[in-house]
Order: sequence, then C-alpha cells, then structure tokens
Amino acid sequence: MKEIADILTDFLATLRNEILDYYKKSYSYLKDLIAYKKIDLNKKTQKESEKHLKNTLGKMLKAIKTGLNTIGVSIDKLNENQNNFINSLSKDTTEYPDYNSYFEIYLKNNVNKILFEILIEYLLDIDTKKLENLNLFELLPPNFISKLNEFKKKHFSVPNNIEMFKQQNYDNYINFTDLTIKSKKISELNILAQLQEAKQDIIETLKTPKKDLLKSSIVNLDGELISKEITSQAKILPQKDQEIPIETDSDTFLDYFGQFSPIHSSISNQFKIDKVNLINSKVVNQNFFHLENLYYFISILKMLNIEFPFTNIEIFEILKNFIIGKIFSSSKDNIPDSKNIFFGLAILSELDLLNKTDIIDLLEIENFLKSDLEKFIPEKLELNLYSLLCLKLMAKKQKVTLDKNFILKLIFNVNLLKLEKFNPPLDIYNHLASIKLLNKTANLIEFKTTYMKEIKRLITPNNSAGDLITESAHVLLILDLLNLKEQDPELCSNLLNFIINSTSFFSIENLDNDFNWRKDILGYKIELKMLYWALLASSQYTPMNF
Repeated sequence: MKEIADILTDFLATLRNEILDYYKKSYSYLKDLIAYKKIDLNKKTQKESEKHLKNTLGKMLKAIKTGLNTIGVSIDKLNENQNNFINSLSKDTTEYPDYNSYFEIYLKNNVNKILFEILIEYLLDIDTKKLENLNLFELLPPNFISKLNEFKKKHFSVPNNIEMFKQQNYDNYINFTDLTIKSKKISELNILAQLQEAKQDIIETLKTPKKDLLKSSIVNLDGELISKEITSQAKILPQKDQEIPIETDSDTFLDYFGQFSPIHSSISNQFKIDKVNLINSKVVNQNFFHLENLYYFISILKMLNIEFPFTNIEIFEILKNFIIGKIFSSSKDNIPDSKNIFFGLAILSELDLLNKTDIIDLLEIENFLKSDLEKFIPEKLELNLYSLLCLKLMAKKQKVTLDKNFILKLIFNVNLLKLEKFNPPLDIYNHLASIKLLNKTANLIEFKTTYMKEIKRLITPNNSAGDLITESAHVLLILDLLNLKEQDPELCSNLLNFIINSTSFFSIENLDNDFNWRKDILGYKIELKMLYWALLASSQYTPMNF
C-alpha cells in the first residue's frame, strides 16, 4: 500500500496541467463575481480610509463566499476561513498595495485548500456534487472528470486507501499556498510558478487593452509558424478591391442570431417550462440582467413566441450600464470585447432598435472588431466566432467588408485535435460555424469523419453528450452544420429527447437551496443558457424528422 505522500505526489504529477487549469478557471470565476460587485482589484489601497478599506474587503470576501457556497462549500466553513483571514492580516498595510494583494493572499491561504479538498472528496466519494457543480459552471478542463475517475480506479479501489485518506489532515502533506508536497522536493512539479503565472495572466487581462490580448503565434496552412513578414502583412488593412462583403444569407441557423422566430409549437410544447416563472423573472431577477442574461432572455421569449415584457426605454437603461464610449462591454469597468458586443448588438437587432439609438456607434464598433481581426489568431475559436457574428449583424444595417479569404484559410486549417485544451462540442461548433459564416457554400466533408469520431466519444449511456444539455445541444447543431441529420436520425432523436425531457426549466422546486435561478445570478444564467441552447438546437427539427 503506497504512502499518502506518494499517492498525492502521483496525483499532482499525473494531473498537473488539468489541476492548474481548474485553479485558473476558478480564480477567474471568483474575479468575475468580485467585478460584479464593482470592486476594482487593481485599485491602490494606500490612500483608502480604514472604514472604506474594511467595507471593500467585506464585499470582496462576501463575493468569494457566495461563489464557493454556490458550488457547494458550506457557509460555516467559509465563515471560519473568512474570520481566520481577517485575524491573520498584518497590521503593516504597506504589504497590501492594492486590493488584488489581499485577494492573492486569500487565494493562497484559503481558497487553494478548498479547491484541492473538493478533488479529494470526489476521489473518495465523500462528495461528488461540488465537482458536478464546477463542471456545470464550465470551471473544469475538458475530460478532467474522466481522468479523475481513472486515477480513482487506480488508487482508491482499495478500501484501506480510502479509509487511510479519510483520517488524514492534508496540511501535514501539502503546501496549499503553492500545491507542493511537504515531504518531497519535486523539481518537475513546480506548480507555484505556474499558479502565479495563471493569476498574473488574469490580472494582465484586466489591465491590458483588448487589442493587445490577441498577440500569439499565427499558424500557416501546414500548421507551422508564419514568418514575421507575413504576420506584419496580416496587420495591414486590405485594399478595398481585396475586400469581400459579409454575406447575410447563410441559409443555416446562424441567420437566426439577432432575428429569432418561434420554433415549431409541436416541439416547444414538449419542453417542461414554467413560462409564468420565466416571464416574472424579469421582475424577480431584475438585478441579474447583464448583457448575456438579457440576450438569452430575449432570444428565449422570441423562440417561444412570448410577448416581450420590457419597454424600449427599459432596454436602453439596462444597456447604458454596459457601454464604454460607444462600444459594448461586460461592465463600465472592463474593456470592450467581441462577446459582449455581440450580445448588445443582438439585443438591439431582436427588438429592431439597431438604427434607432445613439448610445452606440456602429462604425466605431466595426473598426474595433476589424482591429482585432487584423491580428487574427485562428485558435481563438470562440472569440473569432463572436467577432464574425457581430459583423454579420451589422451587415444587415450597413455595408461591412472584410478580407474573408485570408481569415477563412487560417480557420479552415486549424487542427482542433492539437489544441492544448480541446473541448470537442464547443470547439467543433465554433470552428464549423465560423467557416459557414465566412462561406455559406463551404464543403465541410473533410471534417465529418474526424469530428464525428470525437462526437461519438462524448455520447453517454443515457444518449446525451456528457450528460449535459448545453453540450448535447451543441452536438445537434454540429450535426446540422455537417448535414448529417438524415444520415444519423437515431442520434439526433436521442439527443433531442434528452434536452427536452431531462429537466424542468424555471421550476419552483428546490428554491430553498442557495443556488437556484431565483436567488443566484449564476444559477439564473445557467438556467437561461441551458434553455437557450436547447431551444436553438430543437429549432432545426420538425415533427417530421423528430
């Protein structure tokens, strides 16, 4: 029987990259919650009054506590950690030049241990719910759970090992500040530097203008680095006679974005949706409407053919909170990005308000998006898709041109299977959708065999993709893009049945839990997001092929 330190060493060494990614995603998740509370972690604290400093730290810790409790960590444990943290703070305030320094200390001394214990609890079958919640929030790297299961099978199929671990205090074995083994020095397991780098990446993301965030290697058609000369040419705006207009008639579900129509009632009526609760969430959850949630809400109502409960004035008042200058952003404290620009433009497009307001400037937005695309990085799949969708939405109202051939070649030749963090349903969807946006007649036959092999690996015994509604919906849309609906009707039918019958949306059950669509902004977002993708995927089917 291996010693505890040996098993923990093997655990950190075997799953090092996945654990680092899990930590990085969790840090970012907590930072998002803090930003939602309008706390600027980069703000200097030297000139802050003691009262204001204490108040801000309280809000920061409350945001972290809410986030971790939402995952499933007990309030009692979080309160104890928070009190210990406050009592441990040095009276020498020069050690904390900004609020981020407090945040980092809290991560090292408290959050790191909690995140690690969640993994151990899963391996020992003490608590699997927390990890399921993390997976639901998309805070786990691809295939992480399956790799944990492999490790569990290898080391914890022996009852003695399980009992031995349950009786241990892991503080005796692990430095949680840097995730190293106390009893051994492992040179190849220097996670401290990588964790610090991960946190610094997030800090720089908040500081750096968006146009500088896209600096990365661009690959050529053979997957090799393009020379600096070619990269420099890519940054030059193409001549007008080289530009190709953005097409607006792609003849796929991609046309629906910003202009949804009701889906077939024979299908929509099969969903278990409490429509009264859905509509009333406009009042109950009024503070939960950031751009993404508002976009999902409006799109869902359009697909369900439900009258929209907001007035135009109310919409503009909400949108004004997410505009910097004349461009959409996640908040007034963050720089613009293509994802939130898309949500804002799509909202205005859905309500036919795109040319009926001066709160944004379409030309300024177009220039912003083109500036990002000039430094095009094909591996930024989701970012690229949102940028292209934005330009497509604007092309409905004004002429938009883009050097599509250059971008299309780069996207077409991305090898998804070689991506460092390949997420099959999302990455394949983003890849194919981007190609179709750039060329509606593009032949995707060369991707069918490879991508369907990856898709089949996701299908679980309950006929879903990863037991998740959103992933199953993405698979259905991928099948549509690959024109495989008629070739594999059984798979489509099984996936549709899963997303329709696996849950009830906006139900009043379980409202006593802290995490639900009525009480928690993330719970509300997840409920909306699942329903949105489920409806969008089902919109491509009729009772004839269902």
